[in-house]
Amino acid sequence: MPIVMTAEIPASADMYDSINAEMGVSPENLPKGLIAHYAAPTDNGMLILDVWESKADFEEFAAARLGPAMEKVTGGGGEGIKPTVGELYNEFHR
Repeated sequence: MPIVMTAEIPASADMYDSINAEMGVSPENLPKGLIAHYAAPTDNGMLILDVWESKADFEEFAAARLGPAMEKVTGGGGEGIKPTVGELYNEFHR
């Protein structure tokens, strides 16, 4: 069942770019299970919205790649970030 994950991370756009580079993530090299990814700057960092094929795919990615990359780039590893995860109910595309 596809899931939606949202989180606000305390990182600048430059730090966000560095985290992606550290993980080797790009439009040409997406992690297993990632369907769509969106990022937007906010007053507190970056708002992330992902659609994943499953919660397990997201959790595996977060543990194996995202956490270590955030630790290296920000020195915090994502402590205190509480992602919101829910089953995808509906979607619209233009």
